Amino acid sequence: MQIRQFLKATAGNIAITYAIALAPSILAVGAAVDMTSAVAFRGEMQSAADAAVLAGAAATGKSLSERQKIASDVFQANIEQGWSGNFSASGMLTEIGGGYRYVASGEIETAFAGIAGIETVSLGAVAEAMAASSQPTEFVIAFDVTNSMVFSGSDWDAAKQAVQDFIAKIYMGANAGDVTGTLLPYSDRVRLGDYATSFTTGPKPSGWGGCIEVREQPAGADLHRLTDDPPTANKFTYYTPQTLVENPARGNSSYNTGCHGPEITGPINEGPAELIQAVADLYIGGTGRYDEGMAWAWRLLSPRWKGHWKLRNYPKKADEVAKLAILVSDGRTEIYRYEVLPANGLHNVYGWNMGSPEGFKNLVSLCNKMKDDGIEVHVVALPGNPEATQHFKDCASPKGYHSVTDIASFKSAFLKIGENAGNLRLTK
Repeated sequence: MQIRQFLKATAGNIAITYAIALAPSILAVGAAVDMTSAVAFRGEMQSAADAAVLAGAAATGKSLSERQKIASDVFQANIEQGWSGNFSASGMLTEIGGGYRYVASGEIETAFAGIAGIETVSLGAVAEAMAASSQPTEFVIAFDVTNSMVFSGSDWDAAKQAVQDFIAKIYMGANAGDVTGTLLPYSDRVRLGDYATSFTTGPKPSGWGGCIEVREQPAGADLHRLTDDPPTANKFTYYTPQTLVENPARGNSSYNTGCHGPEITGPINEGPAELIQAVADLYIGGTGRYDEGMAWAWRLLSPRWKGHWKLRNYPKKADEVAKLAILVSDGRTEIYRYEVLPANGLHNVYGWNMGSPEGFKNLVSLCNKMKDDGIEVHVVALPGNPEATQHFKDCASPKGYHSVTDIASFKSAFLKIGENAGNLRLTK
């Protein structure tokens, strides 16, 4: 019995000895976990600091204290969105020669290192934005102006201001004629105004409102193909309001197409004022076809359309200028229940006002062709349609997809797009 008790006691000693020996290993593993979290948080801080310094630097006409508040608000909004754990973080914007610096500091709680008395880890990030000479740039903002866009009231005004700030910055410091921009509002159709008379065939309808009809050019299984063929090769037709009837097998409902929203503004290379005013004048109405909006963005940037717009020597070749197409949309629309149907003529929508696989497929096909032509495609995706997310990601260029949840992230999206397009550059 004594021997058994002795052996039992010895086993306990071995277990205690083993636990003591194992403690450093456990601590090392825990420290590695904490280090991984710290590195990830440091990355979130850096991204937030980048957005903050660009926001502060882009606040044209503001005092330093106003710029500091803008930068700090953007920093906090970004880091709160990007990090779910316990943390504290803050920063300050200061002026430096030729630009601005944002210095951020923060702490996160440790999960394991507290065993060794290390309760928190302190981290820092620094971002600088400097003025730099602009590269020649052509850009088009295809802006969804349909009823479902989530911004309203003061948010709508703030969203417009973010786009206006982007436009102002992309022109800032550019040589005369080096930056050419277009604002392209779209709904079911695009309102081209006087341009359309030279793009179309046939008599102008009475009471015509400035829109032209979608020009689909089927090719094999691609039944609704949209191209950048110039109007010399394939003319368009004038738009007239239509009532589209759903296939009886799917309910036999009807839909009245619309030509909502203002005319396009541009292309303009004489400065941002006219485009900034056009953004201020945006209004919403109806539903829309995002593939048709992007088709016209493509045509506005395609060298095949050289000579068809009001500017001479526009658009240029992709190896001569940077080309940006920016789609702003929530992906919500009802018209694909009646247009862009599969071969059997029966719609296949995701749900009411959620678009359809065929409509999104048409958009992604367009985006891929644009990217092949050297156009950098950005998608600023507003909330409202989860079915749109992957399609919008597929549409965008690498790092060109920007998910927006609120006004702060909307502003950040345009700051990031402008990072490499205007004369503000992150230098640190």
